[in-house]
Amino acid sequence: MKKIFLLSLLLCFAVSRMALASSCDDVKKNISEKIVKNGVSLDAFKLEIVPTEQIDVTKDEVVGHCQNDKFKIVYTRLLHQ
Repeated sequence: MKKIFLLSLLLCFAVSRMALASSCDDVKKNISEKIVKNGVSLDAFKLEIVPTEQIDVTKDEVVGHCQNDKFKIVYTRLLHQ
């Protein structure tokens, strides 16, 4: 019985870790879709997933966060010549 419990616990842990890893990508994708729906071309901006401690509040434009605020989604407008 203990082995089944431990196996179940291990499986739940593995699944939750996979969900956390994909959650930032999902948030980034949703934000990107909203920006495009507002008329901004997909090649006119860039979104990056950045650890919260690496954010430069004077230059980074944060448009979202994920994984309990461990990461931020940073928006960058791309200039085209």
